Amino acid sequence: MSLLDRKIVLSTVVIGLLFLIVGIIIPNKFTSGWFTGYLIGMVTVLLHLGASMFSKKTVLRDFISSYFFGLLLRFVLVLTLFVLILILTKIDELSFTVSFIISYILHSVNEVILLNQKLSD
Repeated sequence: MSLLDRKIVLSTVVIGLLFLIVGIIIPNKFTSGWFTGYLIGMVTVLLHLGASMFSKKTVLRDFISSYFFGLLLRFVLVLTLFVLILILTKIDELSFTVSFIISYILHSVNEVILLNQKLSD
């Protein structure tokens, strides 16, 4: 495992532990929304990372079209999943939404920093 892979794993574990600690501290009625939002945010970034790796293997012209198609597909998928969770479950909407936004931002920043390091090496 390379140093960059270790950094990705370590930073993902640290973010997960922070969310776990906050999830333990907050009142029980917010816990399910908190963890569901975290997982959806993490899945969103993992989908982006997978699509980026897939798109990277194509030529530039095909890369742009496949990247934007993947971006649209991921957006629709996550938006649908987000709305279905809010409609079909009885979780707290505020903790779910806040957790999703924080998780998405933290994982996205983590991904951008580490991918930028990888591309600049």
